[in-house]
Amino acid sequence: MSRFIILILLILTLGCKEKVNLTKEKEQKIEPTSNSVFIIDASASMLSIEFKPNRLENIKKMADTIITTKKENDSISLIVFSENSMVISPLTDDKNKLLAGLKSINEKTYEKLGEGTNFNGAFQKAIQVLEKVKSKSVFLFTDGVYANIDSKKENQIPVEILQNKRIKTNVLILANDDVFFPPVNKDKNGNLLFVEMKSPKVDPIFTHLAQKTNGSFKRIYNNNELNEFDIVSFFQNNKF
Repeated sequence: MSRFIILILLILTLGCKEKVNLTKEKEQKIEPTSNSVFIIDASASMLSIEFKPNRLENIKKMADTIITTKKENDSISLIVFSENSMVISPLTDDKNKLLAGLKSINEKTYEKLGEGTNFNGAFQKAIQVLEKVKSKSVFLFTDGVYANIDSKKENQIPVEILQNKRIKTNVLILANDDVFFPPVNKDKNGNLLFVEMKSPKVDPIFTHLAQKTNGSFKRIYNNNELNEFDIVSFFQNNKF
């Protein structure tokens, strides 16, 4: 009888240990989810060809690299904008959905969304996407062209709102300091025509934005810097 009782106690003890081990394994696997919104500037100036093939395609390539190599617990949303903005993908950790959304952004996107650069509209959508989640951050991909239209109050970047909502905002700018080649028209076959122009100054609002929200600011000036830049580390080190 005593042997039988000892056997039962031994089985119960082993069962409890197994449950504890399983619980610990689950706890180790579950990590806090990071939630990031990629705001991608698709305005006409992003088609400038000093970065081959153009600024927009290089931004897409960087975003593609982040998505492809991201951790399982990284959720990302994609927002594209010019004069108007659109949520291409809501927050998801599904790489295939994100890559499909990214692929839909192209040189004709600015024609659909209107000519202009309305940063505020894009950020307002990002704030809505992140409203109900924790561990939230924004990554703005742009060329830093803050056009005259953005002097209007409704088109200003909502720095204080982002700061108050603790949305860490990181800025990545792709623009040289010399000249750029924006599209100015199309030929009879519908091909874009480019013209050489002096590069506009990058507005200080972008460094201010990153500083005020505890984010990071990075500007890439040329193709050599672009090739050497570690976009995966930039994302992993600066997501919230």
